[in-house]
Amino acid sequence: MNREALSKPQKASEQQVIGISVIIPTYCRVLMCETLLASLQISQQACTVPSEIWMIDDSPESDAQKIQAACDRYGANYSWNHGPVAQKRNIGAHKSRYSILLFVDSDCIATPGLLQGHWDTYQQESNCVAVVGKTDFKGAKPCLWEVIELTPYLDAFAIAHCSTWVVWGPSNNLSCRRETFESLGGFDETGPQPIGGEDAEFGYRLYYQGHMMRTCPDALIYHTTETWNTLPQVLVRLLRWSRGDIYLKLRYWQDLYYDCPSRFGTVLLLVPVGAVIGLFFDTFLGLLLPAAFLIISFASRIVQQGMISPKRWLSPLKLLAAESLILFYDTCSFVHCLRHRFLLPLFSCMLFRPEDALILWNSQIIQFGIRCVEIVLSGYVVWTLMHLNLS
Repeated sequence: MNREALSKPQKASEQQVIGISVIIPTYCRVLMCETLLASLQISQQACTVPSEIWMIDDSPESDAQKIQAACDRYGANYSWNHGPVAQKRNIGAHKSRYSILLFVDSDCIATPGLLQGHWDTYQQESNCVAVVGKTDFKGAKPCLWEVIELTPYLDAFAIAHCSTWVVWGPSNNLSCRRETFESLGGFDETGPQPIGGEDAEFGYRLYYQGHMMRTCPDALIYHTTETWNTLPQVLVRLLRWSRGDIYLKLRYWQDLYYDCPSRFGTVLLLVPVGAVIGLFFDTFLGLLLPAAFLIISFASRIVQQGMISPKRWLSPLKLLAAESLILFYDTCSFVHCLRHRFLLPLFSCMLFRPEDALILWNSQIIQFGIRCVEIVLSGYVVWTLMHLNLS
């Protein structure tokens, strides 16, 4: 977090000027910024309180000039500042002047009711200090998008489809009271870069101060699918999110509770077991136990997906591709754990609210049973191979 920058708020901040400051970090998204600014102008006109826009950009000179020209056309403020996205958001917060800070990503499009939806939530909930708006995806949805929809990686964006209180929400449509934001020190700038998960980390610190975020379905924003529609874009996103997840668990390790071992956590447990079996029976086949488990676990996940929705069996290749993306994420997480010599996330989950413990326990009992079946089947496969080899 950037406490130095936020410890000296502008005089306008100290006077709590009523209004909304929209802060947009961006890089090389000229056309998207133009579209977003045009939509925000309509949302500003529909809002009953004053507002301003700050575009924080670090594009190369040619793109930076175009983005700045677009800001001039739509009455937005422009600032060139090189740094990670968390730092850009903090810089925008420091430069802005209004009492509500609204963070929007540059690959989004505002709806007319976006600003008013955020503002109304604060007026209706006097104890509310942060609001998560609703996000819908809009744009071309090719085959890869249909694969992504079969994974859990879009779940966070659906968190505000109904009004409730949550610990955190995605920062593409997130607002916060200025005094609360400054007391927290803004977004965390100390994590490994580039990183995903700074919005979750912000929510965790907010929760430790005794606050939660209010979701607002009326504060709708459209997130373009364009930044998701190529495999490299998706893999880079998953790599960043897995790195951010392990960083958060390393930072908040005291909130980790033992859980059903993850796929790679089970692999770690089966490596010594396979080695002992191999030594006892004098065959290398025992070492295949972890590999057999990975294959069976992968197949098991596909079967579980099909059981959740039988219609998914109509697209078996998409099911296979979706589970491959999940395996890629799990592999990245495993590598990050090894790099930090921090294996606890492979055997635990993060739990903040005590009231969630029972729900988590009930769901993980089922998962633990499935994991045991996968291990037994893996052992049976290896035992069969060993029997055939010895005979």
